[in-house]
Amino acid sequence: TMKGCNVNTYNLNITQGEPVSVEVGFMAQTGSWFSGNATAVTAGSNRPYLWSDATLQIPGATTQESVKNLSLSINNNFVGPHYVNGSRVIQVPYPLNLDITLTATQDIDSNSAGSLYDTYFKGGSTFNAILDINNTTNTGSARLLVTMSGYKLTEMEVPANVGGVSETTYTII
Repeated sequence: TMKGCNVNTYNLNITQGEPVSVEVGFMAQTGSWFSGNATAVTAGSNRPYLWSDATLQIPGATTQESVKNLSLSINNNFVGPHYVNGSRVIQVPYPLNLDITLTATQDIDSNSAGSLYDTYFKGGSTFNAILDINNTTNTGSARLLVTMSGYKLTEMEVPANVGGVSETTYTII
């Protein structure tokens, strides 16, 4: 049992043909081992989020149709102070700089890649992005909508000058 938790890191991974995976790192005030009787584990009845439930819109409302995988990483960079106060427990954690990074790999034609490259990578323009993961097969609310504003494209492979489709990877922060 963990008490007084704060999420420090959150990593979401979407890969073509696989379920969506999430890894969470946290900072907690206290933890204790449970020594009671074990309870029965039952399988869930909802299907997991899949890669096909997700869309990435860069910039704004422009859906990137051919993303093969992406990862979203959020790091609060929490500090858990242990003051000289006669106690071994941390005080209220506080965040340093918030880091949010999205990396995507997609098959893209040279015209679309060139537009992203010229305007947002070389040009340095900021933009908004939306990551929408919507599992419509489950009942109730089963949607994760991440709206990101003021993003910059910081890494991108040079798009091919010839026609056709090529694979490119880019990073936005």
